[in-house]
Amino acid sequence: MAAHYDNTSPLNKAKVQPLHNESEGEPQKLQNFAFGAYLGLVVCLSWNLVAVTCLWILGGAENITLLLAIAVLVLGVPAAYASWYRTLSLAFREEDNASKFHEFLLLYLIHLAFCVFASINTPGKYLTGIQSAMDVYLDNHNLMIGIFYLIGSVLFYLEFWLSFWVMMRVQAYYRHRQGGLASVDQDLTLPSL
Repeated sequence: MAAHYDNTSPLNKAKVQPLHNESEGEPQKLQNFAFGAYLGLVVCLSWNLVAVTCLWILGGAENITLLLAIAVLVLGVPAAYASWYRTLSLAFREEDNASKFHEFLLLYLIHLAFCVFASINTPGKYLTGIQSAMDVYLDNHNLMIGIFYLIGSVLFYLEFWLSFWVMMRVQAYYRHRQGGLASVDQDLTLPSL
């Protein structure tokens, strides 16, 4: 029988594990929804860059506005991954994880505040909020760019609600593990009056 020779370098032996093997049941579902929220943020910031670029091409925005939109995309996506998405996945993997869940909830509240800030009003036109959409339409009289900004505002609004739902489910899961509730859904139901 022929011997198996491994001719790869030691640095090239990274073990790849699929995400579905990491955790099971409710944590896996929550992590999938959190990943959906992360992808939603990527979509929101990408659409934001498209809208600001269209405005810049038509001459309605200064160069600094385009650079700020690029910076928000380039810095925001890795920051979201490093701060709250990775923290949540580590919280699901560790046994004693109360500090990781608290860290996730704190950083996720910052993410929620950013989504509200981006969807409502921003000083300047580098984020596609409602106020920016009205300013773009009134200043430039360009309905198409105003609609682009309005779509961006709606995307940030939907991202907020998805993220809020994820935060509530993660908090209920954490309370379920700590408090011994029968199910996560029991913790999320409203008491009858």
